[in-house]
Amino acid sequence: MKNIKEMKKMKKYEVLKDVEHQAIMDPVYDDDGEIIECSVLYQIRALRDLPGVKAGDLGGFIESEKTLSQDGECWVYPHAFVFGKSRIEGNAKVAGVTKVYDSEIFGSACIYGKEDLGGRGITVSDSTICGKAIISGDKIYISTTEVADWATIGDNCHIRNCQISGNTSIKGNRIQGGYDLRDTNGNVNYVSLTNVSLRNSHVSNYARVNVGKHVYLVDAEITSENDVLYINASTTSFVFFRGRKGKVFFSEDLGTMQFLENVESSNIFIECARRYFYSH
Repeated sequence: MKNIKEMKKMKKYEVLKDVEHQAIMDPVYDDDGEIIECSVLYQIRALRDLPGVKAGDLGGFIESEKTLSQDGECWVYPHAFVFGKSRIEGNAKVAGVTKVYDSEIFGSACIYGKEDLGGRGITVSDSTICGKAIISGDKIYISTTEVADWATIGDNCHIRNCQISGNTSIKGNRIQGGYDLRDTNGNVNYVSLTNVSLRNSHVSNYARVNVGKHVYLVDAEITSENDVLYINASTTSFVFFRGRKGKVFFSEDLGTMQFLENVESSNIFIECARRYFYSH
């Protein structure tokens, strides 16, 4: 019987290189229908027991052993695909219908794509997911973003070039009956965030914060695009948003946060913005 030290030295998984356990992903075809470019991923199989995984269980698909650490309890589960220079370490989990491109996932972070193979699942690219962050659901697209601490991200979210930390929660409208919820104009209701740093904030429904310059929001409560007012005044940009207790904050490019009531506003545009925002 192997002792604990021997178990720790033993690899926890193997990469299966036979054709039966290969996945040809993202193929590019020529005019004759021949594949000229693709990614080849290989399924993994557990060599020893892990939490929720038994020796002999098949896992997800990775490019090589450089992708998934042999240490810790990190694991890639069936239906998950990890590409390129991605690295999974620590106790991180990647499961469900999920694609991870050139990203780092470590700590106790978890990514749970929807188990329904007909869904679009989760796509993460060029990002870092760490801490105890949880990303779960369907139709989630994350790129060039850092998700850390206890942040959670749910269904129907498009997030690009953001920093998400603290107890921030982000979730678009849930999918009902296999269809996206749409507004009266037929627009898909999903959360869209670009160039935003969020900490201890709540974003839901079909909120949109898509700004040209990066802004920093703390303790924000954003449930629709009406909760954010973006103003560009020649050399300075301001983002006004509603706080959790109903107060209105604003953020400058440098990330300073102030109560709007405390601003000594000699600029007419700030005063007008405040009146507009309070009246809506």
